[in-house]
Amino acid sequence: MNRVDVFSTATYSRVAQVSVPGATSADLSADGSTVWVGTALERIAAIDTSGLRVKNRYSLTGLTPLPGTIFSRPIEVLSLSNGKCMVRLRQPVSSEALLALWDPASNSLTDLLPLYPALFQQGVGVLARSGDHLKVLAAANDSSGELALFDPGGRILVGPLHLARV
Repeated sequence: MNRVDVFSTATYSRVAQVSVPGATSADLSADGSTVWVGTALERIAAIDTSGLRVKNRYSLTGLTPLPGTIFSRPIEVLSLSNGKCMVRLRQPVSSEALLALWDPASNSLTDLLPLYPALFQQGVGVLARSGDHLKVLAAANDSSGELALFDPGGRILVGPLHLARV
């Protein structure tokens, strides 16, 4: 619907609608001042939580790990304790994605997969962030059951781990 709906936790009623074309995910910053919104476009939006308006839209150039292959759609953005964000970047022409660290201050992306080439051979899948914004759990986008736990600097804390099938 190209928007982010804001609801009151007291009355559960909608208090605002913020226009964000292609919105796909939202995550609250560690200090509670910003909602980072991932999109199906080549942008990340920052919504100010006090004014409930977009305070910045970041255009991304994307990453090209192989010639002719660009990952430029930040469909999932997770806020970290150091002010950076872990991002699942998707290709415009397929559902394959890679894991990147994004620095809003410089609007720069760092591809994390070359640091750990054995991880996520079929791309990165679902991400989950800890409540203290200190860790991100990343899952492979296949049936391997592979997981890794990252710190805010993009370093692996634990992993790769393989979930056993029951």
